Amino acid sequence: MSAKGWKVGIVGCGRIAGLKDRPARSSPVRTHAQAYNRHGGFQLAACVNPTEELLRKFQEKWKIPNGYRDLAAMLEKERLDVISLCSPSEFHASQVEQILASASKPQVLFVEKPVCLQEQKQYSLLRKAEESGVKILVNHSRRFDPVHQELRKLIGTGTLGNLTQARCLYYGGWLNNGVHLIDTLRMLLSQGLSLVSSRPAGHGRGKDANLDLDLRVGEATIEIRAFDERRYQLFEMDLCFEQGRIRLLDAGFRIMTEKVKVNAWGERVLSPVAGFPKKGLVSPLAEAVRGIARVLRGKAKVLEWGVDLPTALKTMQFLWKARAMAELQQEAVHAL
Repeated sequence: MSAKGWKVGIVGCGRIAGLKDRPARSSPVRTHAQAYNRHGGFQLAACVNPTEELLRKFQEKWKIPNGYRDLAAMLEKERLDVISLCSPSEFHASQVEQILASASKPQVLFVEKPVCLQEQKQYSLLRKAEESGVKILVNHSRRFDPVHQELRKLIGTGTLGNLTQARCLYYGGWLNNGVHLIDTLRMLLSQGLSLVSSRPAGHGRGKDANLDLDLRVGEATIEIRAFDERRYQLFEMDLCFEQGRIRLLDAGFRIMTEKVKVNAWGERVLSPVAGFPKKGLVSPLAEAVRGIARVLRGKAKVLEWGVDLPTALKTMQFLWKARAMAELQQEAVHAL
């Protein structure tokens, strides 16, 4: 750690990195550059982007001294404590391997989801990560969010009883945005997800098709349906328990929790839990960067958030399984 803080490199200078953001001392933290800048214990030392114009714009906005057109050049010249990997999804796996193989590996690698698009690639990633000693976090943002963590603990106490049924909507491609949905369900529900059916659902995002799924968790059924984002974006979850209900609306930015009460007529109705509704996902990246600082100080482990590489790949394994089932179903239909 230098006198100016831990040195950070950002790979990919797009929106989640902070291209459309600007340095500020208030407002929610929703980009990597803002999170490091706001923390005070980090120094934005370098960035990488293949497009010269975007690279220089990003450098100027965040006052980053060193910019590179390719990752190899940055790894050769910089000695970084942390690298944030914010490049397009199709480059994540190969760039993770490139960073892990570097002679100047960071202590922490913070990777945007999905960490790996190809199922066969996961095994070499896991092996190389273990051999490197680099601590890898994957940005499943809801795991860093205090309100989502509060929901996980509430469900875990059994106060709401068992899940009875749920309905979830998502948009924007099964691997790109379905990953958020499945990882959130895996985080909130202690029982494993069982895949009952999976089928193509039309318009996705580019080559990333949408899927419709039916799942089971214990005795409960979960419907997952894709929504066509050409109309508008819709991402929400409605979880019904024996003694209450949790709704995550506006992609988790607005969260409702209700419990059963008996009204004056003797009817069982739902009533808001004290303190709800709450705003979720206010500044999950700020929470993530605070966590990275604790990891660098030796005060915390990556596993505390469930965002290490093996856990992230378990979420991806479920997505790949669902996609394979949908492909088989589509082939069967075409064979008729």
